[in-house]
Amino acid sequence: MKWRGIIAVFLFHAASLQLTAQKLIFKTYTEEDGLVSNPVRRIFQDSRGFIWIGTWQGLSKYDGHKFTNYTTVNGLSDNMINDLYESPDGKLYVSENGGTTDILQHDAIAKKAVFKNVIVNQFFLTQNNRVIALTDTGGLHEIKNGNLVKPLQLLPHYTYHDLIELNDSLLIGGSEGTLRILNRQFELFAEIKQPKELLNFKIYKDSKNRVWVGTNNGLKIVSVLQKNNQPVSFTLLPGPFNIPALKNNYAAHMLEDSVGNFWIGTSNGLVKIDTEGGWQVFSDKNGLPSSKINCLYQDKENNIWIGTPLGLAKLVTKTAIRIYTNKDVLYSKGAGFLAPLNKNIFLLGTNPGPQLYNTRNNRFTTIWPQKIVYAGFVENSRPLLLFSNDNRFDKYDTATRRMVDYILPAPPSAIVHCAVMDANGIIFSGTQKGLIIRSGGKSWYENKLPHRITFLLLDKKNYLWAGTWNNGLFRIHYICTDNKSDSNRISLSVQDLSYLLPDKSIRCLFEDSKGNIWAGTRHQGIVQLTDKNNKQQAVQTFDLRHGLMSNWARVISEDAKGCIWIGSNLGIDKLIPEGNSFRVFNFSRVNNYFDEINAIIPEHNNSLWLAANNGLVNIIDGEMEKTPASPIYITSVKLVDTSFDYNKNYLASGGTKVELKYYQNQAEFEFSAPGFINEKQILYSYRLLGSGDTAWSKPANLQNVSYASLQPGSYSFEVRTTGWNLEWGAPANFVFSIRPPYWRTWWFYSLIGIAITALVYAFYRYRIRQLLNLQKVRNRIASDLHDDIGSTLTNISILSELSNKNLHQPQQAKKYLQRITEEVNASGQALDDIIWSVNSNNDTLEEMLVRMRRFAAELFDHTPTKCYLELQPDAVGKKLKMEQRRDVNLVYKESLNNIYKHAAAQTVWVELSMTGHSVKLRIRDDGKGFNPEATTHRNGLKNLKIRVEKWKGKLIITSRPGKGSDIEITMPVAN
Repeated sequence: MKWRGIIAVFLFHAASLQLTAQKLIFKTYTEEDGLVSNPVRRIFQDSRGFIWIGTWQGLSKYDGHKFTNYTTVNGLSDNMINDLYESPDGKLYVSENGGTTDILQHDAIAKKAVFKNVIVNQFFLTQNNRVIALTDTGGLHEIKNGNLVKPLQLLPHYTYHDLIELNDSLLIGGSEGTLRILNRQFELFAEIKQPKELLNFKIYKDSKNRVWVGTNNGLKIVSVLQKNNQPVSFTLLPGPFNIPALKNNYAAHMLEDSVGNFWIGTSNGLVKIDTEGGWQVFSDKNGLPSSKINCLYQDKENNIWIGTPLGLAKLVTKTAIRIYTNKDVLYSKGAGFLAPLNKNIFLLGTNPGPQLYNTRNNRFTTIWPQKIVYAGFVENSRPLLLFSNDNRFDKYDTATRRMVDYILPAPPSAIVHCAVMDANGIIFSGTQKGLIIRSGGKSWYENKLPHRITFLLLDKKNYLWAGTWNNGLFRIHYICTDNKSDSNRISLSVQDLSYLLPDKSIRCLFEDSKGNIWAGTRHQGIVQLTDKNNKQQAVQTFDLRHGLMSNWARVISEDAKGCIWIGSNLGIDKLIPEGNSFRVFNFSRVNNYFDEINAIIPEHNNSLWLAANNGLVNIIDGEMEKTPASPIYITSVKLVDTSFDYNKNYLASGGTKVELKYYQNQAEFEFSAPGFINEKQILYSYRLLGSGDTAWSKPANLQNVSYASLQPGSYSFEVRTTGWNLEWGAPANFVFSIRPPYWRTWWFYSLIGIAITALVYAFYRYRIRQLLNLQKVRNRIASDLHDDIGSTLTNISILSELSNKNLHQPQQAKKYLQRITEEVNASGQALDDIIWSVNSNNDTLEEMLVRMRRFAAELFDHTPTKCYLELQPDAVGKKLKMEQRRDVNLVYKESLNNIYKHAAAQTVWVELSMTGHSVKLRIRDDGKGFNPEATTHRNGLKNLKIRVEKWKGKLIITSRPGKGSDIEITMPVAN
């Protein structure tokens, strides 16, 4: 509901006053969330935006997605972290309590123990970019060109914990409880002696140049104005700081946030002192991990980080959300409605009764009228009227400080849910049974609207709008005929507009500054109704599909900038005008604030007051919808190549392209945008250029993605994030390639091409050789036929003529006929040899041996010579080419003919075998023998030698007169 107008009613104490408890929303992180250890000592944000947390047991980097931890197990020199400093070149110096300082670069330990035997308590960067290291029993050092240099100083073995700059001097605090002022050359200028029981640890200078010192006995303030060359010691704390929480507790840390609030971490809670002087202490009961505060830090987004012994906490301050609760009422029962009485006082409705809240002193004033159990207010009424479940209308009487009857008698018996009053004093009440009208001292039911009414609204055109429980939306035009305004003189015309809405269950109504009517439904979101010139309504609907958090709208309101605020059972949505429509922004989701909202009252300066189940809530809208995208980083790349280290191999090399083998075709990427307002609401989108699908993925809060079975090629993984302003930021990328297997490379294709060309050429040459061989065979056959058969036929022809001429001499003719018979047999044998040599079925050595046996039988069967032929087992199944087989056969026949004609041998041994890839023919006899070296006019041995050498074989003849002969022929088998 919204109260229009400010009623000038001054309210004082009506009953008891109770202090307000202000609640803040803390987000905590502990070991269970991945933090390396709970006791936090230091918090630091690097130039990229990542948060580093130094603890007693190691160092953690928080990227908004997960914690990456560094300990002695994975490279740190010591686990206890004292402080961190980042150099301009991106090196992170990590000082450790063991007297070492390590350097991290690209999130990896680059140098271990770069500074040794010096315990650095704190790094301090001066305005002129000097880096001063405050040490334990080692005085002051400086970091110059990556080295730790110790300048000359008065107290070279002193222990220092903190310092600040004072114009051209340095104010330094040490463990002895003494504050010293040094000049830029570290020469002692002055000092402040503290009581012995006070030990200072933290020094802070605020925006007003006030110097604060945190001691083990509370917060102190120091005046550095000089008098008699000595600074004044401690002065009294200013009013807002002069509180018990800052006097007796150990003040460990202090900071002033971006809007001027002070935060002081003590041993007994976190103290906040706001710009108006109000203060509050937050402890573990308010959501902190521990009441003992070790350190504070404000990041680039103005979030406050709190380090405690039991974990880390974060407070988002860009949108200030403060929850005010009255322990006895609001904390347990919540607020049902909210109405402003004047600039600083609100009226809240609760179950026990109405309460007043004063924004100046943050106090509730409880009003306990006995007859009001559940109270609502009559909208547009002056003065403010309240109605209760006993059907009475009452007002708050400032004179008697009590609720008094305003209208008597009571209207007809009914439970009133809502009520409005027009300028004529007519009150319309919505009840379970319908509409009740109160006018001229009378009350009656209006039978034209007999539905359960949940909300009533009087618009600027004096139309009455009625939203019902489940019967839809109605617009009512009423006319009052005279001033008596009784039931006979008020006429109503009711227009049913339910057909315009997706849901007939109406829960709230609102008229915006442009005269548009907004209806909030139970199941289908909200609807905007705009009057057209033809008196028709233009309808625009917003629900879950358009981005709303919930379809159950409980309240609608509008701020000074025209933004529409919707309160639901889950929280708040903000509708931002864009052209003729609105952009839906999930305020609660982004700011991590969820509650059931019952009323919204916008104020100036982006302030909104809410009545919620958890109490009264004040929000300073930080306009988060304008937030651009945070820078995004790829934090981890895992490849099948286990030797690849993303930080060392890629980041440290400046992004060198990574090449993988064809079977290393899997990749996993982790990425994060270091934004910490609400890490869970940062949306990422990614793609892999070079793959089949290069479209950006649907935005989601997903910080890792894996790819498997990638094909060879060049790839570029890109990831980006969108800001809450819906604009995409610059993407981060990782370039890599997967080499193809050797059988898919250009050189392999070239070899295949060359091999195919060579094979084609070889096949071509082979075919040519085959054709040539075939031609040779043909030529040889022709030659053989011509030489052997032709000459024989010529001889037969001559012998035939001679026999014809000698027919009268029978003996001489018979001799010629016998010669003709011999020539015919010789021709038949020669022709048989030719046919045998060209028949491929005779290529095996077994067939050759058969031929050899037949020749030997024909040659020696009519002689006393015995011939033994043997085929060795290793020659079984072996084949010879036709030409080679013919030459071997001719060598064999020539050898046996010589034995037959000249050797007079009794026995001949023939052995055919295979030796390796050579055919071996051995012919022995026991004949007369001969001298192989003797000169002869015969061509037999010459022919043998020529035929063997033709196949690059060897011919060995062993013979002596009277000792027989041994001819051994070895020929390599031709392919």
